[in-house]
Amino acid sequence: MSSTEAGEIVVVRARRVQAELEALTADVASSQGEISKEEAIEIARDEIDFEPDGVQVRNVAQGIPQRRVWAVSFYTGRPTSPERFVVVQIDARTGEVEGVARS
Repeated sequence: MSSTEAGEIVVVRARRVQAELEALTADVASSQGEISKEEAIEIARDEIDFEPDGVQVRNVAQGIPQRRVWAVSFYTGRPTSPERFVVVQIDARTGEVEGVARS
């Protein structure tokens, strides 16, 4: 097996693991009365004024005591070096926009 083939296998497996983790995160969020990933994306879309090339979403713990926040990132260009991006922080329990960072 060539190193290229081995690398492709690693990428495929990593994508599967990422998909499984995202599904688990959504299950945990919905069981705790939190808004879903899809709802967070829709709420965050109201904060942007451009058509994004991509979206990245993370459910993170923030503050003391910790609470869950959706961090929704919209970007144009490549994800590794975006031309433009906006990150919207949304309270995962209430759906309230807590912050918007633009570049």
